[in-house]
Amino acid sequence: MNERMHWLVRPRTIRLLWTLFVVVLALMVVAGAFVEEATRESRACSGSAPGSGSPRAPC
Repeated sequence: MNERMHWLVRPRTIRLLWTLFVVVLALMVVAGAFVEEATRESRACSGSAPGSGSPRAPC
């Protein structure tokens, strides 16, 4: 019998899915670094550090 393989078990599809996964993961890591940096900057300029009673100098 000449049955076609399901598209999810074809080697080409598996390779494509892994590639997409790695690309999305890399984009999320890069985006996370920018979000972390922006969060740090906004906390530094907010006037006080979370959990501390002393105000910081304004930016």
